[in-house]
Amino acid sequence: MKSKNIVFVILVNLSLLSIAMAEISQRDIWIQDDDYINGIMYLKGEKGFTSIQKVLDNCPYDKCKKSEISTMDLQNITKYTIKVPDFNKAISLLSKSAFNGNLLSREALLEFLLSRTNYKSPVMNNYLEGLLKKDTGLYKKEYIRLVTNLIKSMPIERSCYGNYIAATFLENGYLGFNKDLKSSKARYLMAYNTCASGNMYKMLSKGK
Repeated sequence: MKSKNIVFVILVNLSLLSIAMAEISQRDIWIQDDDYINGIMYLKGEKGFTSIQKVLDNCPYDKCKKSEISTMDLQNITKYTIKVPDFNKAISLLSKSAFNGNLLSREALLEFLLSRTNYKSPVMNNYLEGLLKKDTGLYKKEYIRLVTNLIKSMPIERSCYGNYIAATFLENGYLGFNKDLKSSKARYLMAYNTCASGNMYKMLSKGK
C-alpha cells in the first residue's frame, strides 16, 4: 500500500512538472511572436514614433517626462522634442497577437487600454471621448468592445492580472459589465492563486 502511495505522489509530481514545463515553453513562443515584439516596441515609442518640437519655458504636460523628452538650451529658451508613439499601430499588432492566443499580448494591451482613460467613471463625456479617439484611434464603443473581449478571453487558470481585472469589473460593473459579487469573489480567489508571491495583485486580492 505504501509503495502505491509513493508511485501516486511521483506521478502527480511528474504531471505538475510537465504542466510547468509546457507553460515555460508556451511563454517562450509568446515572447518570440513578431506581432507581440513589434506591438510592444510601438507601444513604448521605440518604433514608428513621430517627434513634435515645442519651445517652452517649462514643460507642464504629463507627456513631458524625462524618459520621453530631450532638451536643448538656445539663448535661454528650452526646445523640447516630444516623442509621440503610434498607439494605433501598437493596438492593431497586439490585438492580432492577443486573439491568436498570446497571453502576454492580451495582458499588455489590456493594461495599456485601461491606462488611457478613466474607465471607472460611469460617464465618459464628449471631451474625454475625443481624447481617447485621438490617443488610441478607438471610438468609445470600439474601446469598450475591445476591453470587454480581452477580459472575457483571459484564461482563468493562467492570468494573474486578467483574473484581478475581471474581478474588479464584476465587482463594480465597469464599462457595462453586469455586477456579480459571487463571480467576482471567485476571480479574486483565482488571482490570489495564480499570482506569484509578493505580486501586487496577489496582495490586493487577499481577503476579497
